[in-house]
Amino acid sequence: MKILSNSTWIAITVTVFLLLIVTALGRLEQARFQKDLHAEVVDHLSQVRSRLESEVNANLYLTRGLVSLVKAYPHFTEAEFQIIGAELLRGRTSVRNIGLAPNNVLNHIFPIKGNEMAIGLVYRDNPDQWPPVERAMLSRKTVISGPLKLVEGNFAFLSLTPIWINTPDNQDGSYWGVASLVINADTLFANAGISDDVKSAIALAIRGADGSGPEGAVFFGDSSLFERQPITMEVILPNGTWQLGATPKGGWVQSSKFSYAVWIGGIVFSIMIGFTVWGWLNAQNRQKQILMEAKQAAEKANRAKSEFLSRMSHELRTPLNAILGFGQLLDLGMNAANDTEKQYVKHIMNSGQHLLALINEVLDLAKIDAGKFELKLEQVSVPDILDECLVLAQPLAKAHGVALSVDHPGDPKLFVWADPKCLKQIVLNLVSNAIKYNRKDGRVTVSYRETADEKIRLSITDTGIGIPQDKQEQLFQPFNRIGAENSQIEGTGIGLAITKNLVESMNGKIEFASTAGVGSEFWLEFPQATGNIDQPDLPAAQPATGITETKAMKAKILCVEDNLFNQELMKEIISWFPGIELLTETTAELGLETAEKELPQLILMDINLPGMSGIDAIRIIRTHPTLAKTPVIALSAASMVEDIEKSMNAGFDAYITKPFDIQEFKQTIEKALGQ
Repeated sequence: MKILSNSTWIAITVTVFLLLIVTALGRLEQARFQKDLHAEVVDHLSQVRSRLESEVNANLYLTRGLVSLVKAYPHFTEAEFQIIGAELLRGRTSVRNIGLAPNNVLNHIFPIKGNEMAIGLVYRDNPDQWPPVERAMLSRKTVISGPLKLVEGNFAFLSLTPIWINTPDNQDGSYWGVASLVINADTLFANAGISDDVKSAIALAIRGADGSGPEGAVFFGDSSLFERQPITMEVILPNGTWQLGATPKGGWVQSSKFSYAVWIGGIVFSIMIGFTVWGWLNAQNRQKQILMEAKQAAEKANRAKSEFLSRMSHELRTPLNAILGFGQLLDLGMNAANDTEKQYVKHIMNSGQHLLALINEVLDLAKIDAGKFELKLEQVSVPDILDECLVLAQPLAKAHGVALSVDHPGDPKLFVWADPKCLKQIVLNLVSNAIKYNRKDGRVTVSYRETADEKIRLSITDTGIGIPQDKQEQLFQPFNRIGAENSQIEGTGIGLAITKNLVESMNGKIEFASTAGVGSEFWLEFPQATGNIDQPDLPAAQPATGITETKAMKAKILCVEDNLFNQELMKEIISWFPGIELLTETTAELGLETAEKELPQLILMDINLPGMSGIDAIRIIRTHPTLAKTPVIALSAASMVEDIEKSMNAGFDAYITKPFDIQEFKQTIEKALGQ
């Protein structure tokens, strides 16, 4: 009963918590909707303002042509005016007419057709049009008035520009009259985009008759709109401003069409999750004993595994020791045996030694990979080590018909800092390879000398088959045996990998040069040690380059990759990073959902994905409020320059081409995570 009660309360708590989240999501959705609504109104209104301002200003430039005509030719003829007027109004659909009013009498007008009633208009006698003419005269600036009712009966905006002509007697100029421009209101609004399309999206009103701005009268739309918290923008006029006001067509109090879906879906989801949690908790309690037993069994299996790994080296060497030991005894007591029996024993010995070498190499490589290979650095005499190695390698050289020699420089003994056992293993491996990959009657020469930078160089030169150029880059890779197609050459393909790691662990380096069909030279360089002094305290040897342990860090990495084999590869690589949690998704859509939920410190994104591409996904990420600054690395098989540039321009922080170098990839991950 107690368990059921606890499960019920937990389920209720989860349900209430989810309902709170649903409430928050509903409010967020409404806030998003209001924000989008506001942005939509601003966008439409900006277009209207831009077009209206552009249309008005473009028309105002026409009066400059009339002013220039009067100042240049004050005694122009009516025919000349008609020619100028026709040219100025070419393509201007919103301009009803232009005119000149000497002494404020409209004597010249174009076009005459349709404007006959305006010819001879005396502005001073017209109570509607005289005030703006008077303002233009006093300010000596262009004045836009209206909308006004014209003599012809239509409504229009009247642009009036006063004309002052300078004379030798009057530098301030004498008043000549005004240039008028009549802009049809309906046509102006249509050209400015105040059409049915705009009206269907927003409710629009304009105020500021005669350029009086927010204080002026409303001359377009519903005047009450300015009382409903409209978005406002100003249209700049020569003598003032008009103010545009806009609201959504249905007003600001609207609900998102997705809000209901969020609420209904969220409530149903919350209740379902609550029941699921309740059932799951009860099932967990019923199976508690089973799980405890399974846990104990798993822990027992783990202990058995650990014990097996710790004893494997010993258990493998024990039977081999017996095999090789009894084999040697048989070999020593085989005087009476026939040649066939002797050959059998020889096969047993050779096979046993080979198997032991394989086990040693595999275990050594495993230790190095785990960073547990222990080295004891001390002063080592180079000539002594080389002489010992040659004694051990002579039987192999004799069996292959290869001459083996050491070239001593004749200088006093030279010393290096190294682990003597490992150094002997390194030299023996290189000498053995030089013998095995040599030709009959070939030669192997071992030499050493002091370099200019106070190091000791050991060289192993052979006259063997050499290494093809296309295989040289693979030489130090584990389990990659050059010459594996020759079944007479034994080996695992990991000897050189171990050699390289051991050399670098002892602060040395290994390099080689080879020509196919001519031979090879491998050389080692180690720090020189001065002889006849006590060994100083040395720091513990560092793991070899390429297997350096990664500094522990706490982070989440999201990998969006649709290929399951590549996902498994990524899991293995990320396992090198202690403390890193790897999240994987197969599509960009799922990746975005996981990124929003888990907030990873790094995202690895494939480009070609089912559904949304990696390019589309990075654009969404770069505009996301919480993910915008997250490092994102592109992983793609596309290696063309344009593919890389396209991805980088889209917003990726780095681009790695498949197949990639794991060490470089590892360094890129560390850099992205700030290590």
